[in-house]
Amino acid sequence: MKFFIVSLTIIAVVFIMLTLIGTQTHNKDQYSTKTAGVAKPDSVCFQLSAEAEKEIVRLGESVKVKVKLTNITDRRCLLTSINPLPYKIIVKDDSGKLRPKTEYLEKLEKYGPSSIFGQRAAPKEVFESNEIVNNLYDMSVPGTYSITFKRNVEAEPSGKRDEISSNTVKVKIVPAN
Repeated sequence: MKFFIVSLTIIAVVFIMLTLIGTQTHNKDQYSTKTAGVAKPDSVCFQLSAEAEKEIVRLGESVKVKVKLTNITDRRCLLTSINPLPYKIIVKDDSGKLRPKTEYLEKLEKYGPSSIFGQRAAPKEVFESNEIVNNLYDMSVPGTYSITFKRNVEAEPSGKRDEISSNTVKVKIVPAN
């Protein structure tokens, strides 16, 4: 238990340091936040999109979704990530009810992130990941599921946290026969 508390403390300190370093770097490699004495409004640097590998999946097969996080600006933007779950995933069945988490996801959340890091995303840079959604949420009943990804990102120039959402993808689970 003591090791767990020490580990979480170290992770929190590293996250705070990376945020501070990112803020200092942000001030150096961004243009001035003032133009003719007027402060520039915050803007979110990133766009999130999702695409299902297949729209129809047989029961027992993996529900794979490609997630793209794109820097949509012409400047470098701070991106902080918490692994193993950089995204919040919303999975709903065809009646609109949220699907329960799997035991696997419960364990991932219980034991916390394995790493926290920050980096500067180049202009127009794209980060892709492939998520197997039914490993994280119960999709064991045939039907149509709606899947949306969300992520917290920095709004620039203030550094305020903002949540962005992907498009919603629909996947139909059909019986294995």
